[in-house]
Amino acid sequence: KELTVTHIMSTRLTAFAAVITVAGAIPPLNRPPGFNWGTLGGMTFAHVTKSDVFNTTDLNLLKKYQIVQFDKGQNSASMPYATLEDRFIAAARQVKHANPKSTLLMYLNGLIDFPSFQRLHNVTEANETLLIKNSKGVLVETLAPYGTFDMRNPTMRELFVSDAAYGLSSGVVDGVFIDRANWASRGLLELTNGTVPQQKSLEAHGWEAPILRSLIDAQTQLFRDLTSTLGPDAIVLAKETGGGAPFLDWKVSFTLLPCVSSLTEHTASSSQSRSLVAGCQRSNDNRHILFIVCAK
Repeated sequence: KELTVTHIMSTRLTAFAAVITVAGAIPPLNRPPGFNWGTLGGMTFAHVTKSDVFNTTDLNLLKKYQIVQFDKGQNSASMPYATLEDRFIAAARQVKHANPKSTLLMYLNGLIDFPSFQRLHNVTEANETLLIKNSKGVLVETLAPYGTFDMRNPTMRELFVSDAAYGLSSGVVDGVFIDRANWASRGLLELTNGTVPQQKSLEAHGWEAPILRSLIDAQTQLFRDLTSTLGPDAIVLAKETGGGAPFLDWKVSFTLLPCVSSLTEHTASSSQSRSLVAGCQRSNDNRHILFIVCAK
């Protein structure tokens, strides 16, 4: 039941990526987080997991962060039968009470059908057409043994966006953190030009190149659906797990911030810090910037 908080990136992740829109048809963000890259050495982003409710010590730490994002283990002991969305909302109420100015994000996985997200899983369990099947009629897995949302299906996108809107309707959730945001790009790269183990792993999980190609456009459409429905007051933050694929198919409505050269990661459970390296890379169309943070 120990609180795990990591500045900028999860201890289980090797990279954090956000695409920052600099032009185009994406609507502006009305309420950006209260930080800029010039002050990024301070408390900025906390990726949080605690199985129980936050205590006073936890909240005294979390209220120092401008952005707090809750992960899948949140309140699993204190609210074992509740859907994960409601567990996130309960945690957000605590943090928002401690710091009304904090920006609080609800985690959603853009592909993996985790059963703990009952508002999504109960529907997909009753209707498998919302999950991806390959040409053999076999359910495709992104992470075994879970199914994969078929974002090519407008009904699935509508269900997903509705779940995001449910979190924001609580009044304490300010946006969403979308995991596997453009994973289809990575999957296609690994399936068609990756190592033999990468190719075999994807094939074993049922992936096929035509599915991945069509899913890239679908993930882009999901972003459009999220931003248009949630509106310019909501944060829509995209995260991808790396793999060398170009991060060009997601354009995130975010404030334009200049690049920095180094950051600091702080893990509350160990009170240790380590240096991080940050890099910025402009996309080929020069419309948005890829910002990556990785451990040094």
